This record gives sequence, C-alpha cells and structure tokens, in this order.
Amino acid sequence: GGVRRARAAPLPALLRRGLDAHRLTREAATALVVMMLAVGQDTAQNLIANAIAALFAAPDQARRLTARPDLAAAAARECARYDSPVQMIVRRTERPLALGGEAIAAGERLFLMLGAANRDPATVNAPDRLWLAREDASLLPFGHGPHFCLGAQAALVQTECLLAALARRDFWARHRLEASERLRAPHLRGFARLCVRPSD
Repeated sequence: GGVRRARAAPLPALLRRGLDAHRLTREAATALVVMMLAVGQDTAQNLIANAIAALFAAPDQARRLTARPDLAAAAARECARYDSPVQMIVRRTERPLALGGEAIAAGERLFLMLGAANRDPATVNAPDRLWLAREDASLLPFGHGPHFCLGAQAALVQTECLLAALARRDFWARHRLEASERLRAPHLRGFARLCVRPSD
C-alpha cells in the first residue's frame, strides 16, 4: 500500500492544482484520467506478462527477487529493458540529420527499434542478461522526449506491485510456466496466452 500511495500521488496532486487554478474543468480532469488509464493498458499487461516469463527463464534472478521483494521497482525497470513491451515506434524528422553515417532529410519517417536499442552492447553491459541489480537499466522501452509513453509510469507501478506480491508468495518456485503464445504484432511484444500452473 505504501509504495502505491507514494508513487500515485503526483497525478491527483497535479489534477487538484489544475482544478484549483481553474485551468482544468472536472470534465477535462476526468477525461485525462481515463486517457492515462487507457494508454497504459496494453503496455502494462505486456510488461507484466513479459516480466513473469523472463523471471521463469532466469531462476537465479527470481530467487533474488523472492529474497528481496524490495527490488520489485528495479525488477520492473530491468524487465522493461530486457523484454520491451513496445518494440518499435515511428517518428518523423523535423530537420535534416545524419544518423549512423546516413544522411536523412527533413520529413522522413524513421522506424525506431526500441527493443534492439535496449539490447545494444554499446550502451548496456551484458545486455542479454536479466539482472535485477543493474544500474544502467533505462526507460527507453517507453520512448523518449515529448512523446514519452503516457502510460509508462502506470505500467511500471502496476508491474512493481505485482512482482512484489508474487515474490512474497515464492511464486516462481511454487509454479511452472506451461504453453504460451506470443502476440503477433510488429510493434508490441507480449503474450496472447501465458499459462502458469502450480508445481506438482
């Protein structure tokens, strides 16, 4: 409960300030909250499923989280880096630029592969390893700059709370991952079906 309240406080406080200053009507504030919840739905459910599966595949890290549920926030960030719920975004250039030795004109569409960027060995140490103690985990899975994903914080908080609750129940030692089916979407990575059953 304490983690959830501390992390959720900024949005209500921001809405209250907007309402108090007459910059937001109650209808606009309600619409904003609904939009925030809607945009985070796919991101949150994919991040949660990816995190559960990633920890089954890395039992040493699952044991670490079980022993230290307070690492849940770090685990959520690292799982977002390791198996990004958003794999690709499209952006249009505002001005000419050079990227990777290539000249790109203004107005060109760029397909940015966030999943690959999060596994770039030039910026991430041992990128193919899930490591909850990692200090170089970034939030690049959610984009960057003015178009940073509106649902990112909601997805991270939901994942953090769930991972902490599962860790306290020794979830990964008491369950096994069975048949699963990945989503068939070029820009999202998650599961269409993720089956987890109690261990015999």
